[in-house]
Amino acid sequence: MWAGLMGVKPSNPNSWKYDIPYDSADLEYCIDLVEYCEVEPDKDFPSIIAIFPWFEPIIRRWSELCKLYNYGKENKDFRACHLTLLNTREECCNIRKSKIDYGEK
Repeated sequence: MWAGLMGVKPSNPNSWKYDIPYDSADLEYCIDLVEYCEVEPDKDFPSIIAIFPWFEPIIRRWSELCKLYNYGKENKDFRACHLTLLNTREECCNIRKSKIDYGEK
């Protein structure tokens, strides 16, 4: 997410460095970035999608994922968060595979 916010285009888009969050621990990094760097989702998320279109399903479900993460943190049960990330993963991977000219929609 940070790379997209900074306008950094990947030299190797297949690198794991540009992957979506796999689990609640990965998602926590994204949530912290948004919170502590004062990212404005309506204003800033489109720049992430422009460079990393495979993040779109995560960003589309951002509010839901944040609620599920916070529930998991409070109740020490991240299963719903993990399941939602898992259910989103296939769509993200399909988008990633279909984009040849990264950053173009």
